Amino acid sequence: MTNDLYNKIATEKAIEYQQVTGAVTGETIDTQGYQSIMFSILLAAVATADGSNYLTITLYEGDASDMSDESAVAAAYVQGSAVINNTALANTIKEIGYTGYKRYLRLKIAETGTADASMSAIAIKGDPLVTPA
Repeated sequence: MTNDLYNKIATEKAIEYQQVTGAVTGETIDTQGYQSIMFSILLAAVATADGSNYLTITLYEGDASDMSDESAVAAAYVQGSAVINNTALANTIKEIGYTGYKRYLRLKIAETGTADASMSAIAIKGDPLVTPA
């Protein structure tokens, strides 16, 4: 077994890089074969965000590959949070971890007011059952 991170994780695009000004549904991530997962949300420009105008990123889970049974992940299974409510968040990274047991996950972005941010997200799957990942 190797002792390096490169062989112990896999990454997938969770949200395509885009300017977000409304609701966005991310890619469905299949966690089969991995025991841990984290999402990194990469924020570029955050043009308008404050206490009244913000974006909330929520993690959804399901057993069906088409996410037809999706539901928001209970707070007990979420590590971290991602609310984009300040222009000072430009050029930063927010992280959301998952400790639940469902196979499929995805991020959704909801807008309150008129927030505007350029961002993308990646899923980092770790602790593979078989290495290298």
